[in-house]
Amino acid sequence: MTEGTTELYFLNILFERGLLRFGKDELFFQRFYPSRQIDGSLVQKIQSLNTNDDVTVIRVGDKLNDLFQKPKNVKNKIKEVINVETAPEFEILFVINENLYREYEKKKNKTKEKPSQFFKKRHPEYHKNKDFIERYLESMSDKEIIDMIDGYSRLKPVSVKNTIKCLLRQELLKDRGLKGEIF
Repeated sequence: MTEGTTELYFLNILFERGLLRFGKDELFFQRFYPSRQIDGSLVQKIQSLNTNDDVTVIRVGDKLNDLFQKPKNVKNKIKEVINVETAPEFEILFVINENLYREYEKKKNKTKEKPSQFFKKRHPEYHKNKDFIERYLESMSDKEIIDMIDGYSRLKPVSVKNTIKCLLRQELLKDRGLKGEIF
């Protein structure tokens, strides 16, 4: 599950490139869901599972400090809930990718600027939409994407337990001499 569409587009690109640790057959109905909570049609889909089947929910978003609500009628089917954060905002990944993190940190304290605002000043064409995110990421190699994610995991706020790095295939990290994160 993703907090918003930005995270959804990002995960779809990682998935299409084969960078995630799970395959399509392991995704619930072969897709990611842009939602912070399980409700409506998602509850119905979970209810349609076989009696012995269960679900691990992975929530990806900027701030996931809201309590995850397990709907009563599917509570027994939800084995685990894992929060994967991109705090303070998803756009911090782009800031890190462009080696602007130190500059952002200096300005942030003075202006209270969010990563999205900081990034947009350097990329006026930036919009939180599928086209921009796909163009931006498709211009990057797998190695560059992994480096960006690894950079975030090293610079992340102390409060963030799991980063997107924990969703990457561990052999990709080992091949590059990087330590993986396990949730």
